[in-house]
Amino acid sequence: MVFLAWYQLPVLVAIAWLAYQRQVLEKSALHDTYTTDDDKLKPSVTCPDSTLHARTADGSCNDLDDPTMGMRLYRFGRNAPIEKTFVDNINLLKPNPRHISNKLFKRKEFIPATSINLLAAAWLQFQTHDWFDHGLNQRDNHISVPLFGGDELQKRGIHSLKVFRTVSDPYQTRKDRPKTFRNANTHWWDASQLYGSDAETQLALREMKDGKLKVTSSGLIPLDKKTGVEKTGFSNNWWVGLSMLHNLFTREHNVICDVMKAKYPDMTDQELFDKARLVNAAVMSKLHTVEWTPALLYNDILDVGMNSNWFGLLSQLGDFGNLLKRFLPENYVLTGIPGSAKDLHGVPYSLTEEFTAVYRMHSILPDIIHLQDIKSAKRTGKTYALKDILFSKASKVVEKQGMENLFYTFGVENPGALVLHNYPNTIRDLQLPETQNAEYVDMATVDVLRDRERGVPRYNELRRHLNMAPAETFRDITDDPKVAEELEEMYEGDVEMVDLLVGCMAESPRPTGFAFSDTAFRLFLLMATRRLQADRFYTDYYNSATYTQEGLDWVENATMSSVLLRYFPSLEGALRGVTNAFRPWKLQQEPADSAGREGEL
Repeated sequence: MVFLAWYQLPVLVAIAWLAYQRQVLEKSALHDTYTTDDDKLKPSVTCPDSTLHARTADGSCNDLDDPTMGMRLYRFGRNAPIEKTFVDNINLLKPNPRHISNKLFKRKEFIPATSINLLAAAWLQFQTHDWFDHGLNQRDNHISVPLFGGDELQKRGIHSLKVFRTVSDPYQTRKDRPKTFRNANTHWWDASQLYGSDAETQLALREMKDGKLKVTSSGLIPLDKKTGVEKTGFSNNWWVGLSMLHNLFTREHNVICDVMKAKYPDMTDQELFDKARLVNAAVMSKLHTVEWTPALLYNDILDVGMNSNWFGLLSQLGDFGNLLKRFLPENYVLTGIPGSAKDLHGVPYSLTEEFTAVYRMHSILPDIIHLQDIKSAKRTGKTYALKDILFSKASKVVEKQGMENLFYTFGVENPGALVLHNYPNTIRDLQLPETQNAEYVDMATVDVLRDRERGVPRYNELRRHLNMAPAETFRDITDDPKVAEELEEMYEGDVEMVDLLVGCMAESPRPTGFAFSDTAFRLFLLMATRRLQADRFYTDYYNSATYTQEGLDWVENATMSSVLLRYFPSLEGALRGVTNAFRPWKLQQEPADSAGREGEL
């Protein structure tokens, strides 16, 4: 008997199968890291009337029955059962994560992801900076990763890599429970990367007039004199792609303020700010749901599925679907999550350690960016090494090249494919700025080690908790015999030891058009829906009383292309006919140098 994979099924059958899998995971793969005894350790929060129709700076009062849920410094949850998330200290360095970096991750030649553009890579980090941050690491407690003979770092007198440990939650002291960790950002999809996750940061970013955020006379975000980086809600690990998107959506916020003030002249500065933030965050959530995700998961099933998450399945039926909405009972599957009933599925909401782990996608970054000129629609011959567009250098590139040329470049150039042997060497050999403790890092080593020290299950174990069959052999992970051989050698024949990140990058075949593995996708299937369903500002309070009708219309009409064209109309020619701005824009000529082999998504 031949069994079809879910992505080989007819579209509606596949969507029904995925909906069933999501329901299974909602019952089995959502785990709260707080216990009854811990509840008293949560901060006491009261919710004034002003929070009813506005997001707070720290994410409190989103859930009016449990005001601390999802706020800044609330614990990360788990997708694996709590008892399966103890740190395996015996195998913390097995295999050596630096050895994995050198043998499995090191980029030998750039493998491009040809079905998406570099804007998709920038957007990825722009969004993760809204969601996840474990805060500053422990300066007095580190893991020492020994280097193997012949490691290129030994030539520079470095004999081990020092990786500072993640700060765990100081309130979790029970020995019979795994360590827990807290999110220094809010857990909500609230654009905290732009607005900050605490009141002090947020106030410092505001103009305190007409609801607007501070910008310079040239319309750009002011720079921090100490760091040389834009003053914004979250500015760690900064690069030019983040500079572009932070500036773009700061402009979007301020224009929304203008629209609101013109329609509602009696609104106060605070009211204008609150409404603009709600609308701006919803625009980002919509673009991620119906454009970015379908660009990376490029097949008909996911196109219908992700659009249905926002608009509902009935939206696929056009006017007839709109007619049916009047007669059918409310159901988010049919009508979309925005405006539907909030649903926590019996578990307090938080983002999870495992969801954080599968968003480790540094391979998407190129080591070299070829600058394009929008007027000639050609490469200029100017290239930027990744190291030359990081941290304080980013704003200088924006100032010198201009936002139009940079957005055009990011629209037509490809990022890296999310596969093994494609990790950017720039960030495998990176000196952080003084503001981030000036430590030397190999991010590939750190990526592997972070999952281990936070008790994230390894590849096979997590698959079991996601209702997926574990790999019995290395050939079950990948259909590439060479990769299977490399994995078997690295993990000394023990398939149970394969790290989650390694397994996800090696996994093949992948569902048609997928940029990442089916394993990672199962977590997205669960959590992408949950972070909308759990948020009252996308469910019960997604209405004109909270957003205004103008705000709802703004979100409804927004596409990534429309946002770009609002501020950079010169991009119109490049975007003409482009249905998804995260896929390559119109190209006038073939690149002069492909700089590597083509990589399938």
